[in-house]
Amino acid sequence: MKPAVIGVSALLIILPIPGLPQYLDGECGILSNGKLAHNISSPWMAYLHTTELIFVCGGTLITQKLILTAAHCTKANEQLVARLGEFMEADSENYAILSEHQVNQTFVHPLYNMKTHDNDIAILGLETDVKYSDHIKPICITWWTTWRWYIDTIPVLTGAIWGLPMVKNESDAFRTEDIRRQPAEICTSENGTSISSSQFCAGDSESKLCHVDSSSPLGAMISYRNYSRFVLIGIATTNQRCNRPSIYTDVLSHIEFILWVWRHYGNTKEPPYSRDLSGKLKQEENDTNLDSHLKD
Repeated sequence: MKPAVIGVSALLIILPIPGLPQYLDGECGILSNGKLAHNISSPWMAYLHTTELIFVCGGTLITQKLILTAAHCTKANEQLVARLGEFMEADSENYAILSEHQVNQTFVHPLYNMKTHDNDIAILGLETDVKYSDHIKPICITWWTTWRWYIDTIPVLTGAIWGLPMVKNESDAFRTEDIRRQPAEICTSENGTSISSSQFCAGDSESKLCHVDSSSPLGAMISYRNYSRFVLIGIATTNQRCNRPSIYTDVLSHIEFILWVWRHYGNTKEPPYSRDLSGKLKQEENDTNLDSHLKD
């Protein structure tokens, strides 16, 4: 098979990114207090539910039109709604304003493997644009692969613990928790599952990020040129175990897929690997750039 004519390098050249150029959205990862509070404040978290108000999974807002989640969270013929502003600290003086958006397109990584958890990543396209506010902001996605050396050496990452939404003073409500990276062989030994190059191991006997369906994000505050932003580094796969190391999808390893969806979503021409609500995969014959690049 011939190599792709337009690869990720070409995509990066045309990205019109405002603000800080290393991030997908220049308004990302900003926290009002300059740090991630260990309570229920997380402005990029999305509560994904069906039209019958049944909780399905968690998601992470990455742009005004896109939510990142795990591939295992998507199902054919299931209409999803993304609710934003759900997991914010609420009080009588400054109550979080909820925002709901219909999901009208689902992009599942074409090489997702349910058995090995490889490429357990998907992106949801929203029918309407999200309006950013103090309570609703995107998380940062860095497309600078040169940051790999730094990101891989961050020892402690922050993840989300899911509980009852919008319930104040509940012990099982949404909050954050720091967990430590582990060598890949630790997850292999603990879970009997090998890790691919696009995954990483994190957690220990104190970890509580074990809600299988949550697609829990892991990230870290990263400072660059005097700006500190919260950057998404991993998302939970389906092998999550309480108080044990678990496998996470490495976000930077899937930046080509993320950029491809970002570039194509919203165009009038139907992009390849877009799954409509009938659950069918559609592939355009005249647009094989991503297809070739991913499968070569």
